[in-house]
Amino acid sequence: MPKERWAATFRSAAQLILHELAAVYSYPPPDLEAFLTQEALNQPPSRQTLIGEVSDALSGGLSA
Repeated sequence: MPKERWAATFRSAAQLILHELAAVYSYPPPDLEAFLTQEALNQPPSRQTLIGEVSDALSGGLSA
């Protein structure tokens, strides 16, 4: 299965699970768009370290 199709399938399954959990527990599903946006804007220090390490590794590999 192509990567894009796998991602779409996973998202569909995740949405179904969230909706089922919301129905079972009478709780509204979380606003995933707002959550992901907030996560992208407020990155934890560990993610910044990882991004820097990957960037350094890639730039070092390109200049070698």
